[in-house]
Formats: sequence, structure tokens, C-alpha cells
Amino acid sequence: MNSRSPTRMALENLPLGSAILGLTTRWMATNPSLGGAFRGDGAPALCHPAPDPPMPPSPAMLHGSAPRRLAAAAAVFLCLFAWAGPSSAQEQGARQVVEGFYAALLQTMKQGKQLGYQGRYTKLDPAIEKAFHLPVMGRIAIGPQWNQLTSDQQQRAIDAFHRFTVANYAAQFSSYDGERFEVGKEGPAPNETVIVETRLIPSSGESIRLNYLMRKYERGWRIVDVFLDGTISEVVRRRAEFTSVLGRDGIEGLIRMINQKTESLAKE
Repeated sequence: MNSRSPTRMALENLPLGSAILGLTTRWMATNPSLGGAFRGDGAPALCHPAPDPPMPPSPAMLHGSAPRRLAAAAAVFLCLFAWAGPSSAQEQGARQVVEGFYAALLQTMKQGKQLGYQGRYTKLDPAIEKAFHLPVMGRIAIGPQWNQLTSDQQQRAIDAFHRFTVANYAAQFSSYDGERFEVGKEGPAPNETVIVETRLIPSSGESIRLNYLMRKYERGWRIVDVFLDGTISEVVRRRAEFTSVLGRDGIEGLIRMINQKTESLAKE
């Protein structure tokens, strides 16, 4: 008998905040320079390839007590966010961005049956666009091959990743059964990033911990990684999945696979 709650199983199917429980988190090789790959507003300059961005640090590195862990995390984030542009003091705080996303998600869940899949997709698209930095997450998930892609391939890959992300939320969070979201504390992480701790509390069963790694850009705070159960990185999981497809079928195969998954979700 499966003891996992429907809410947990839905989360495990999402491209953000999902993971295979028990997956060993590992960090890929990194390049210390990002060059001019990103503009000041945090959006990728897709027509100007640059060295591969490094993977984000693990929660153990972020919250470990050993000074060497913090030093290692700081070094990683110095590279990962070297391209970040100036931020606006008028923007919402990181915690407020997460609260806004959860409010939109919860409202959509409550109207889920009436809206249908396409209606949920339409409502969630702007909320996800506002809260998550999908171009950054998608590029890191693609990995070193990003630098060999044409600008057209880069744009189509990011567009596919964006649609897939929204489609998963629209398909998985299709109804409301008394769930609630609890946003906890916001804590500092290396190089001007923060971790926002949250819990998804189902109507019955155990709560699910979701921690958001966030960075402030010119347009405000954006989520750049999600840790399910506080330990499993979404960016790492997606990179492992995408690397396998890229090695076998190339970028066109990856784009095709992502689009096929999106189409399948629309039919559910």
C-alpha cells in the first residue's frame, strides 16, 4: 500500500520542487566565469553564449556549521551570481514573493475544476513567471552544451522548459482538498542570496518541506532553486535528467522530449 499522500505524489511529479526521494545530491563540474551571458535585468542574453554556470550549493553547505562549508558555498555563489544586475529597493521581499506565488497557486487549486487545465495554465503562467527565474534554471539544467547551442536553440529550449513547468503545475494542482501553505523564516545564504523556508500542509498526512533559494535581481527577488524536504535540489535533478537526453539525442531531442511531455500533461 502506498503511504505517500496525494499532495506529496503531486509534488514529486513537478519540475520545480520535485525529486526522486533518496536521490544522492551531487554537484557538477563548474566554470569560474560567466562572462557576459546575462543582462542586468537577470534575463539571459541568449545570443551571447558564455561558460557554463556552476551548480548551486547543497543545503548542507548553506546551513552547515563547519567554516569550510560556508567558504565553499561562498565561492560557488560568487561564480553563480556574478552576472546579477542591480536590484530595485521598490520590489517585494523574498518572503513576499513566495507568499504571492502560493496565494495564486491556492486560488487556482480552489477554482481548478471550473477552470479546467487550460484555465489553470493561464492563471498560473504569470505567477510562475514572476516568482521563478526559469531562464536561469533551464540554462543550468542544460549544462555545458548550452555554449554550443545557437541563439535559436537556446530560446526554444528555455521556452519549452517554461511551458513544461507551467503545464506540470496546472496538471498536478488541479483541485483543492483543504491544503494550505505556510511560509516560515527567511535566512541569509552566501553572496546575497536567501533561503525561504515553507511547508505544504495537506488536509491529512505529514507536511512537506519546500525551501526556496532566491536571489535579488533588478526586477526583484526570484527563485533559482527549490529543495524538496529541504535537501533535494530541483536544478541538480533536472540536470541529471537533461544530460542523459542530451547525450543520446542532442538539444533537438531534448526540446522534443520536453514538448511531448507538455502535450501529454494537457491531455490528462
